[in-house]
Amino acid sequence: MTSNGQMFLLVFVVSTISAKYIYVNQQKTWDNARSHCLNSYTDLAPISNDYDRKLLITQNPQALSETSWIGLTRSASDYLKWVWVGGGAVQENKTFWSSGEPNDWNGKEDKGVIYGNGLQWNDEDGDSDFPFFCYKVHILSLTISRYIFASLLFCGFFLWNFTCFFFFFTVYECALCSAS
Repeated sequence: MTSNGQMFLLVFVVSTISAKYIYVNQQKTWDNARSHCLNSYTDLAPISNDYDRKLLITQNPQALSETSWIGLTRSASDYLKWVWVGGGAVQENKTFWSSGEPNDWNGKEDKGVIYGNGLQWNDEDGDSDFPFFCYKVHILSLTISRYIFASLLFCGFFLWNFTCFFFFFTVYECALCSAS
């Protein structure tokens, strides 16, 4: 209680974001693959750094021998630039292009794929049919009062398969869990 008699409630906000890559073993053009991902998940997968590549390998080891669409496309405003479907530019000093790529063979290669165990990028004709990777973003945001927060500190949380799991118990319930 404060000096003027009003009760004060301490509140915490806990937030976590996790992503999951989903391999879709259906042959589709890049545009149709993107439509599928937008309708069923979040979008075609951006594989823009080593963390993304490792996560993709961990979550989908069976798909690494396939050539697959990812969320990589030429910029509409500058054909020499590449962008991710979410709008972010590909950083030229942080790319995974296969040797000699992108080469725009026959002037039609305007979409990106990954292939092989090295997950190298290649430019391909967007009208070609390949399986593809979608991704799904999960956002968990919780508001926790100081009383629940004390229980959270006692019981905690754990990380498994890149997903954060929170357990909320009262201190009494949590003590029972550990006793059994």
